Amino acid sequence: MGTSQILEELKISDGGYTEDCFSVLSKRLVEFPEDTLCILNHNKLMSDTDFEALVITGIGAELPYIGAAEEKDTLYKYLKSISTDEEYAEIASRILDEWLSESDGS
Repeated sequence: MGTSQILEELKISDGGYTEDCFSVLSKRLVEFPEDTLCILNHNKLMSDTDFEALVITGIGAELPYIGAAEEKDTLYKYLKSISTDEEYAEIASRILDEWLSESDGS
């Protein structure tokens, strides 16, 4: 199932698949950060601000538990390296903020 399909499942689910969807989205972000950010940035479902906030919060909550330390370090550095004028800057920054707030326990 592709990232767009996961977003569609999440949008229509009654909450039963949310943790699984966030887990898969987080794993994809760790494995394929640029591709995943591209899909998250351009998927029409993400134009719904409430849904976008749900997705970003869910991914941020899952990231502390996904992947090895080295993979997470690589993703962290990648997200931090995206400059403010790049296409994915806003969504990368929001995901990073959520991830860090989850990691800090706040």
